[in-house]
Amino acid sequence: MCVTPRPTPPVRRSRWLVVQRGAVEIVIREAKDDLGLDHYEVRGWRGWHHHLTMTLLAHHFLARVRRQWGKKNQRSPSPRRGCS
Repeated sequence: MCVTPRPTPPVRRSRWLVVQRGAVEIVIREAKDDLGLDHYEVRGWRGWHHHLTMTLLAHHFLARVRRQWGKKNQRSPSPRRGCS
């Protein structure tokens, strides 16, 4: 909290952090379910970092496409759900 440009009340800042945490959790859950964020078996830092970056960039692209097409709250079907 010491890096904020102007003093903010702790309660207001805490609410903002809670909202941001919820948004981050949603993004990570969608990236795991839809894009395979959790499918990489870590063998090295560089490979893991690359996989994480590409997965989150793909999620960002899909979120922009959904917003552009007007489907804000619909999640794409997971490829794993229909397979046995």
